[in-house]
Amino acid sequence: MTIATTKLVPPSDAADAEIETVKDPFADLSALRLSQSFAETLGVKKLITTVPVRRSEAYKIDAARDADAFPEPEWPTQSLNDLIFITFAGRMIEREDHPGLLRLIGARIDSV
Repeated sequence: MTIATTKLVPPSDAADAEIETVKDPFADLSALRLSQSFAETLGVKKLITTVPVRRSEAYKIDAARDADAFPEPEWPTQSLNDLIFITFAGRMIEREDHPGLLRLIGARIDSV
């Protein structure tokens, strides 16, 4: 979907008048992406459902029947970084001689 708009550039002299084509900033975004972006923005404020509609290549966005259908989420107090470290404790590659990393890059694993 390409949308272009035109604007009349004010002439400094009547002989210099011309029409300039200006690219719409949303021209590169598909209808699917635009509706997804709209749904993301709307979803921050209220409970919604989205369903992809193939024939229109966009999302159908519906508000929940009851705004209080679900309780407010209880977000963790830890930072995302802390949650990642807690979740992957003991399962992270933190050094260059880690056997898992050596296998991934095809290096020889020296037995200790």
